[in-house]
Amino acid sequence: MENEIHQHENEISLTDIWNIIKRRWLLIFLITLFFLIGSFFYVYQITPLYRSTSTLIVQTPNTYSPTAFANPFPDYYTSERWAQTYAEMLKGEPIMQEVARRIKLPRLSVYEIRQGLSVETVRNTLLLKVSFTHPMRTYAKRINDTICQAFIEHVDQIFQSNIQASTLRLEKLINQIDDEIDELIVTLSNTSTQDESYIVKRDQLNVKQDIRENLYKQYEGQKLTESQIMPSVRIFQEGTHPMSPINKRFELTMAIGLVLGLFLSMLLAFFLEYLDDTIKTEEDLHRLSSKRILGLIPHFGTKNDQYYMGKYSRYYIKS
Repeated sequence: MENEIHQHENEISLTDIWNIIKRRWLLIFLITLFFLIGSFFYVYQITPLYRSTSTLIVQTPNTYSPTAFANPFPDYYTSERWAQTYAEMLKGEPIMQEVARRIKLPRLSVYEIRQGLSVETVRNTLLLKVSFTHPMRTYAKRINDTICQAFIEHVDQIFQSNIQASTLRLEKLINQIDDEIDELIVTLSNTSTQDESYIVKRDQLNVKQDIRENLYKQYEGQKLTESQIMPSVRIFQEGTHPMSPINKRFELTMAIGLVLGLFLSMLLAFFLEYLDDTIKTEEDLHRLSSKRILGLIPHFGTKNDQYYMGKYSRYYIKS
């Protein structure tokens, strides 16, 4: 018998749930209303934030080489790794300091710029999504464009500096050979063809021209190598013009407040019912005892007593 009683106590039906809601409706209503009012004030008191997003594309010039069509995957995965590398470089200290130096109004520190900046790679693509969030709509786009431009210039500068020494050396040698060739041409024009030095100077001119041709080929090869090994970063889509704040979504915030208020209020109501072990209805007696009920005596009290206590009755069961 005791096992049956405990089993009845643990069972709960839809009718029981509805009765709990009816008994605790005021508590549920007040808690839900509290969360709705709190959500309303939260939406209207927070500072609006606007986000401008631009897209950068990472390309390796090898992608456009004739051999790329036969085997494009190595170049693709190389560019993808460059995209991941650039995503980390963009948030680095050199870029942040350069952006802080370029932005005159509003004055932002490196920490503030990094806090508003968001960089992510688009999966299975060569694209970088660069976003900047700021309370002022126009500033968000302008700062985002400044970040992208500073980063592109920084990347170009890095790779150009790596091969600049070799290229400048070749350019210097070519200019020097050109000057020597010009001097020999002038000397030959003033020298008689019958003079013995004419043949010597002509041979020297031919040697200098061959040297210049070889140097120029090396220079062209250096430029070609530079274009093949240096990945480029370009703007694929300029920063968007934010029209509405990203953190002031009235309908969504109110819906979250409503759901959260209902959930917590229902949880509290069922918890209070769990702690309340008094007998209130005839069904409670049926769950606790299988004996027949002989009758009931209604409880008469004040209106307030009934409002808070409910309509309790005394039940008599046959022993």
